[in-house]
Amino acid sequence: MCLAYPAQVVSIQDSVAIAEAQGRLQRIILLALEVNLPAPGDWLLVQSGLALAPLTEDEAAQRIRLVNQAHGRRS
Repeated sequence: MCLAYPAQVVSIQDSVAIAEAQGRLQRIILLALEVNLPAPGDWLLVQSGLALAPLTEDEAAQRIRLVNQAHGRRS
């Protein structure tokens, strides 16, 4: 099972973001986002390298806690 997870945008070039998730940088495709592209510092809900939706900082923190709990880690 692959969970969607939060990632914070570091930089953007065209329709690809470099984002940090769980201490790792990765490329995130932004094509599924409808209108507004994110800016550095914004949070995204990501699955399999595809941005699904923007997140607020509070939503991202809550999802990080849930992912950590699912993996048996402390927040």
